[in-house]
Amino acid sequence: DYINGIGYYRKALFTSDSLGITSKMGFPIYFGLGQAYYAGLRDFTLSEKYFDLAWHFYPQRTFHEQFVYCNNRGNSYYYQQKYDRALPWFLKAKALVASGKYVSYENLCYANLSDIYLKVGKLDSAQYYWNKSFQFFASAKGTTIYYYLATVKAGIALKSGNIAEAHAWLTSDKTASQIEPEIVGLRNQCWQEYYLKVGDYK
Repeated sequence: DYINGIGYYRKALFTSDSLGITSKMGFPIYFGLGQAYYAGLRDFTLSEKYFDLAWHFYPQRTFHEQFVYCNNRGNSYYYQQKYDRALPWFLKAKALVASGKYVSYENLCYANLSDIYLKVGKLDSAQYYWNKSFQFFASAKGTTIYYYLATVKAGIALKSGNIAEAHAWLTSDKTASQIEPEIVGLRNQCWQEYYLKVGDYK
């Protein structure tokens, strides 16, 4: 319920301004508004505005907050199809977890980078990061991340001209009812590309 969520964030911002504590509370409020506008309303102009305001507080935030900020800001550009602007944010997120202490986060970064490199036509890099991520998440069949990785792999296969392999990945995990709609939308786009490739326009 993004509309009500935005309303509460705005009340929080008004209250923090009134109490003079926006220097402490500005980041989660601005970040929440940026996230809600892009993820819920697809209002990328307002999303950009609030992400920029949150960025002023970024250096003082916790590791976890910084990682989520970089990852989600990358996602906001991804859904605008501004892949060249999404890539630096995903790389920044990866740099935060390069110590090896946060293996799950690290492999999430690899999944995102695989998809971005696919979108910009760098198939070798896409395959490299896909391999790294899939090694970690291969046992997670039935989850959003597995479904997403199967979609990315199908996309790599399509771009490489491996139509049969693409079909195998597109049909490898039929759990769409349990997957986030955004990720199902990415699978549907891949299906569309598949049917264009095989000439099945209907």
